Amino acid sequence: MFLATTALEEFWDKSKEILFLGEWCKIYSRKHIWEKLKYRVLPYHWDDRNKLYNDYLYLDVVYERYLGVLTEILNKNHREKHSEHYWRIIIGPWLFYFIEILFDRYESIKNASESGMVTDTWILNCEEDFFTPYDFEDFFINIIDDNYNNMLFSYLIKKCGSIPYTVKGYKLEIKNNRFFITHGTFRNSLLKLLSIYHKCLPDSSKKYIFFHSRLKLKDLIKLQAKLNQFPSLYTGYSIKSPHFRVDKMLRQKILLKAGTNKFESVLDVLIPYQIPFLYIEGYDEFRREIYKELPAKVKIIFTANASIGIESFKFWAADQWEKGAKLILTQHGGHHGMALWSSELKHEIDISDVYFSWGWSDKNNNKVHPMPSGQLFKLKKNKIRPDINGVILWVMMGIPRYSYWLYSIPVSSQMLSYFDEQKRFYECLRDDIKKLLLLKPYMKDFGWNDRMRFRDLMPEAMQYDGRLSMLELLKDSRLFIGTYNSTTYLETFVVNFPTILFWNPKHWELQDDVKSYFEMLHDVGMLHDTPESAAVKVNDIFSDPNKWWNSESVQRARVSFCNRFALTDEKWIDIWSEKLKRVDELK
Repeated sequence: MFLATTALEEFWDKSKEILFLGEWCKIYSRKHIWEKLKYRVLPYHWDDRNKLYNDYLYLDVVYERYLGVLTEILNKNHREKHSEHYWRIIIGPWLFYFIEILFDRYESIKNASESGMVTDTWILNCEEDFFTPYDFEDFFINIIDDNYNNMLFSYLIKKCGSIPYTVKGYKLEIKNNRFFITHGTFRNSLLKLLSIYHKCLPDSSKKYIFFHSRLKLKDLIKLQAKLNQFPSLYTGYSIKSPHFRVDKMLRQKILLKAGTNKFESVLDVLIPYQIPFLYIEGYDEFRREIYKELPAKVKIIFTANASIGIESFKFWAADQWEKGAKLILTQHGGHHGMALWSSELKHEIDISDVYFSWGWSDKNNNKVHPMPSGQLFKLKKNKIRPDINGVILWVMMGIPRYSYWLYSIPVSSQMLSYFDEQKRFYECLRDDIKKLLLLKPYMKDFGWNDRMRFRDLMPEAMQYDGRLSMLELLKDSRLFIGTYNSTTYLETFVVNFPTILFWNPKHWELQDDVKSYFEMLHDVGMLHDTPESAAVKVNDIFSDPNKWWNSESVQRARVSFCNRFALTDEKWIDIWSEKLKRVDELK
């Protein structure tokens, strides 16, 4: 059979029986093409969730080993003596993402080889330097794209040598999406004014620096007033980037010999060419540029979501940390503190001196401090109330077709199971209830053609295609239907809005010590393991969801759950300011 590795049809030999490497190859809008072919789809190696979890544990060990090796190499390359923690802050996100996505693609090719079904495939003649990203954002944009993955699969097939292939002369280009933020005239003017404002601030107002805090401007100003300083409003977006020119000769001198098996030997070869430009050629110049905008010496750095993808923050925070600054991170979305595994959360806690959770604690890590969420508290002021005659708001999730980082959610082709679950839920609803549904697709379509699928699966369901947020749509709704374990239902719990949840627990593994909280939701009918069970509950309560929702047992479960995973307090600013004042004492 002919192996097709991606959705790029130029690399399919349609005259032969096709073996698709994964469901990511079958773009739904191209169904009229691939349905006519004789084909099979290889089982996805991470459909075995035990393998997925064990692979996560293995890859974390690999990550730590390579971080140590790269610390020595980068220090030597840049004539520096930085700590491993410094480089963890800067290169850590790219490194663990790269290791995890490479392993997934490697295992997929290994699966195809071991199937014994592949007779031929078409590849590009890719060398190790087929793509050098500018920075993390450039890397992230491409790893879920077909062009990048076609090149990566081509390289792996050529490198592993276990699948017969023919090199094709096609030209594919991966765009280097340099992280330039283009703003309108007003926004550019505002950024310039902020830059001038910050340069005029006295040093006494640069003790606590809030960088992408996810707090409302008014709350951020109030918090800093409590801390006895003028407000800092840093963004880092106005920092200019150096010229982008990859030095291949320099990268050829980066020699890695950390691998202990065949997969890791591929890592040894690829990392020197795939590591972003800013960490090698652009390092010195970019470090100089950030200090034209960001303060030279601070004591406390606070962020919600800048630590993964905003390079100016990572470079500056790493430098400040080595100068003695404390780094505080706060939770910025759901799933944290519940999930059995999450490489992003592990990274965030690892690099922080203190981590503010939304109420949960970690018995194995005293860096985690349960704190009321300012991000969630602001929702209470919206005073959202259910409309007894309103619609039933049904909110969908979205994930990329290609795996991108590891946490306990559905991965890649498991999204098809999710679509099937939504169809089953819809089919079990009463006909009069179906007319009340307002289906809100995920904000971004990752190539699954969500809207088209939903129209085909549930042709009578009303889909929302406007720009209102979920919270704004709640104002005209009587009931919220949540279909995945993330931020949305925590928000409806906080505003005390009638909510029914369902998801497949086999795709949303939980830590053992939090399962009792989810069992409480099960017991009162808020959470369901099957779409059929959720539909039965909706059929039962749809005429007056408030009566069920406001019952003592449901409210007790909601409050208990919020206290653990969505904690709020009207005095949160006072609580935060006291904690921040004592942060130097925290160990």
